[in-house]
Amino acid sequence: MSRRLPRGTDLGQPPRSPFDLIDELSCYYDTPAEPNNELFEVLVPGSIDYQVLRQAVAGALAAAPRARGRMAAGRAFRRRYMWEFPPVPDVDPLSHATWSDEDELLAVRIRFLASAPPLHTSPPVRLLLASGPGASCVILNAHHAAMDGVSCVELLRDIAVRYQAITGDSPTGDAAPARPAANVPSVPTAQDPVPWSPPRSWLRAPVRAVRRHLVARIAPERNPAEGRDGCGLRMLLLPSVPRPPGATVNDMLVAALIATISRWNAAHHRPPAVIRITVPVSVREPGLRGVAGNDTRNETVIADPLTAAGELPSLLAAVTRQTTALRQAHPRQASAGALGLAPGWCPVAAKRLAIRFALRAMGPVLCDTSILTNLGNVTEPPWSGPRGPVRMAVSGPAHMPRGLSVGAMTADGQLQLTFRYRYALFDEAAAARFVAAYAATLDELTMSTGPHERVGADSQGRRYP
Repeated sequence: MSRRLPRGTDLGQPPRSPFDLIDELSCYYDTPAEPNNELFEVLVPGSIDYQVLRQAVAGALAAAPRARGRMAAGRAFRRRYMWEFPPVPDVDPLSHATWSDEDELLAVRIRFLASAPPLHTSPPVRLLLASGPGASCVILNAHHAAMDGVSCVELLRDIAVRYQAITGDSPTGDAAPARPAANVPSVPTAQDPVPWSPPRSWLRAPVRAVRRHLVARIAPERNPAEGRDGCGLRMLLLPSVPRPPGATVNDMLVAALIATISRWNAAHHRPPAVIRITVPVSVREPGLRGVAGNDTRNETVIADPLTAAGELPSLLAAVTRQTTALRQAHPRQASAGALGLAPGWCPVAAKRLAIRFALRAMGPVLCDTSILTNLGNVTEPPWSGPRGPVRMAVSGPAHMPRGLSVGAMTADGQLQLTFRYRYALFDEAAAARFVAAYAATLDELTMSTGPHERVGADSQGRRYP
């Protein structure tokens, strides 16, 4: 009996593989107004040669089939999408821009993330080399159906190693060495983070159950006269976060976000409601490396809003209890709710319409308050080494009604934070005030929780010097 060939081989077509559920949902969430894309960038001292970078990009894509995958053509009533992996990309993914100051670089960056790369052409990523005075910024824009934050880091790191091998900046001429993949921080599911006192009567139980599911929304603050669409970005560099024993850096970041939203809403006279923070978690196998697609699941941390001064330590303890519970669990990537949104028997066209309708009708009730993605300690930043320290940023989607996503990573003793916000939620002045409030809350949290260890943590909560 002959060995069965991969699907498409016998027809002369590129090899194919089906979308998994997370890939499929990422397609349904993507719209021109709200692109479902991941942004990862590195600001490198000195100049980067555009033609050499193009060679490095071509080599990295040749070695990573998933990074050059595209959505195979098919009928509207097919039940699932298929990836196909052509031997070479359909388009050149690299472009070039220049900037003269940080404001102009920010404008370049915002224009670049305004749309997600199309999935019907290969590759599902775009790269931009932005050259400026004394520094070069390499920005990777990836469709979230194809890649997550960890994949973006790995692809850009591979490109950097290949670039350095061509130019001689690298101590060896080898391509990207084998290394364990970074993992997105493990943050637990929120089963009962802040215990409720037992109901005094049978009537109060359903009332509290309903109240528990009323999710807080961030109070908008914007100037309607501006009439702006799209997203803005703000970045924040902080020293490594001191933390009390028993907590991780990720716990501190999540607790500070909950406290900041709580105080922001109180200042805007919003009635208190439970705050839910989505945190992507890696489902990669230990030791797996390379561009492995979108291998994350979403978990939620839940907490009650702050009602009095001095509650930060108890808030951090509640978040830490949830993270501890999740590290001991091994849930599957797709939740039962996700399976219900996209049943396998339903045609993709019908699923898209149903999910878009559900998000529009029930999004304010079902969606979490905000999202925080933490890549942990990036021990090998792209283009590190002879060129000196680099500045990095990671940014995930900020769909409404959340309207705000926070990206975080630690490298070279610095915590690097990126806030992506919808102009429907914040104008630039309001975003600046919210980011300043977050920084102040994080500092307050570190000072209010007793003795600290000035260490960071990698994505699994392990300490590093």
